[in-house]
Amino acid sequence: MERFNQVLQQGQAFFLKHPRWSALGLGAMAATGFPPLGLWPLTLLALAGLIALLRAANRRRDAAWIGYFFGWAHLTLANNWIATAFTFQSEMPPQLGWLAVPLLCLYLAVYPALAAFGTHSLARGARPLAYGAMFAGFWIITEWLRSWVFTGYPWPPLGLSLLGDWNTQGFAGLLPWLGTYALSGLAVLIAAGFLFVICNRKWVFGALLVGLMTFVMVLDFVIAFGPLLDGTRYTLVQPMIPQEERDSADKYEEHFARLYEHTFDESDPERLVFWPEAAVPDYLRDGYPQRYYNSTTIAADPEFARQRIGATIGSNALLMLGVTDLKIGTKNGRETAVGAYNAVTTIDGEGNLGERYAKAHLVPYGEYLALRWLLEPLGA
Repeated sequence: MERFNQVLQQGQAFFLKHPRWSALGLGAMAATGFPPLGLWPLTLLALAGLIALLRAANRRRDAAWIGYFFGWAHLTLANNWIATAFTFQSEMPPQLGWLAVPLLCLYLAVYPALAAFGTHSLARGARPLAYGAMFAGFWIITEWLRSWVFTGYPWPPLGLSLLGDWNTQGFAGLLPWLGTYALSGLAVLIAAGFLFVICNRKWVFGALLVGLMTFVMVLDFVIAFGPLLDGTRYTLVQPMIPQEERDSADKYEEHFARLYEHTFDESDPERLVFWPEAAVPDYLRDGYPQRYYNSTTIAADPEFARQRIGATIGSNALLMLGVTDLKIGTKNGRETAVGAYNAVTTIDGEGNLGERYAKAHLVPYGEYLALRWLLEPLGA
């Protein structure tokens, strides 16, 4: 135990001597809680380290810079998937994606900096739990602001790191009850609890905290999956189609065969079926100029496309799938698509379309081109 305490003291001395570099490391460490790694205990430890750095800051400006460096590293690593999208932009070099992500996060890191600045302004000198509670509140506010200011970029909310990886439950059961913002605040509060344990050597309190977290995770499982075990049947299909094959016309039938393989059930039970975004290339709604139906190369007749999907799910099932719907207008005297919607719609076993929801909050530069007048001439 004495050796352990010495290591803690040495680590604390290093962190406090180099707060900004330490914040960078802690921010990257915090991002490992998101899939596919799902190392959410490291996220909590990183947040505990961040709170320690902020409490030790002399000035509000110093605290803001610590929050900024933490946020930049955290969000850059957590958003690394964006860079992959540039691989599929025909007129833009893939290397640009690895530059775009850190540049975007230079702006996104402003919000953790504001949370740190506000916390240090009101709670400087407070004990770890009180300081952490104040930081949790400011984090919730700034994460909410990040979701809508300048059209918003909410990804990824800190609380999603508590959901674990694909094989562990984490705190997923709390998400429908708390929402993402409160779950983010909970992550900061738990981290403050661990900081209290480390600073005060309250190991019994630490054991109780771990036990409480374990209890909540078990309770989460019962809350989240109990109703499903009571009789609701569903089929969730993810055919794992590589991105580079999604728009390959010669692969469309193979992709549909994958969906069929994982969906069709001879017993035809009553169930919900979920297919992913852009699951089928066909335009399923009537009324478009025929050339758009011909362009899919699978089903030039939308009615045939719907009936084929209905036969795949069975007469007693209801399917929710992602589709592309067109907005038809007139240009140069000719009916043409003047817009498109990324939508989710229902379809029954007879091939009848039901309600539709079109995505309303689009991703800047991912789903629409902001500053088009400047960036389109550059190849965007």
